[in-house]
Amino acid sequence: MGSRRDTPPVSGVLLAQEQLLPFLLNPQSYPHRPRTVRLIQTHSSFVLVAPPFVYKVKKPVNFGFLDFSTLEKRRQFCEREVELNRRLCPHTYLGVVPIVRNRGGFAFGTDGTVVEYAVRMRRLRDGCFLDQRIHRGEVGAADLNRVVRVLRDFYRAQEPTPEIESWGRVERLRISTDENFRQILPGGIFPQSEQTLTYYNLSAGYNILPGEVFFGSRWAKASALYLMAGVGSTKFLEQRKQTVNFGLGLRVFFKDWGALQVDLRDHVYSLDLLGRRQNTQNIELTAGVTFFF
Repeated sequence: MGSRRDTPPVSGVLLAQEQLLPFLLNPQSYPHRPRTVRLIQTHSSFVLVAPPFVYKVKKPVNFGFLDFSTLEKRRQFCEREVELNRRLCPHTYLGVVPIVRNRGGFAFGTDGTVVEYAVRMRRLRDGCFLDQRIHRGEVGAADLNRVVRVLRDFYRAQEPTPEIESWGRVERLRISTDENFRQILPGGIFPQSEQTLTYYNLSAGYNILPGEVFFGSRWAKASALYLMAGVGSTKFLEQRKQTVNFGLGLRVFFKDWGALQVDLRDHVYSLDLLGRRQNTQNIELTAGVTFFF
């Protein structure tokens, strides 16, 4: 990374990065002229694999927990990324290179007006990533211990400050996670503030404790405590799922032809939220009157 005095003039016009993609995908754009260029996208970056190097261009996005919305911020975060990651990967992170626009179009270098910045890295060899080596059974305890020793020595050498340590507390971590959801799901998990749930089920009950309920010292009414369970179907968020329900209830017979009853049951079904399927617990409390004919 060069000093600020060596930095070419910066464009004051926000460049739509889609204009850069044809340039970034063209092998002839790179000084080393790779045979191929492969694009990998993350939520915040374009990653261009141009063997034997990799170039990462940050997208002009603002997710709250990261803000790459201006060219100056992207330059700062590119330089910070290289500075931080060189501590553990000094031979991988090579520096930050400006992308300029001149009469000939776009180019890497300093001959023109800067329109973007890229982190330049050395490409890691295919097949050498830890998950791939684990899959092939090539990682043993000695390899993991070596990684642990490197990380242990690295973290022991750091000097934490009260400000840094405070970000490890749950209430501070929640700031980032809550901001993630606000950015990704500005309206919340549900597309509308009110959602309709419909269900039907077929249940059966079994009396487990017939007896009486006393109202003061003068009135006694026959009662029955019962268990119930059943199956059915629930529709919610345009998803129809098989449902299992179970619970218990109490029925009090105030006349030969009528009874009061209270049911408490749980409806269990799976729901796909945020790309993951999870079982949901839905407690239902009902009260009603039953008539016998």
